[in-house]
Amino acid sequence: MTSDHDNSSDEPHASPTDRVLTELQLYGYRPFQDEA
Repeated sequence: MTSDHDNSSDEPHASPTDRVLTELQLYGYRPFQDEA
């Protein structure tokens, strides 16, 4: 039995900002990393 609700990136209630932050986390964006 499969469910279409397993993919959290396609949740309709996710805000656009949350979507962007999730994408940045997935791709390893680290603000201020180069300011040492």
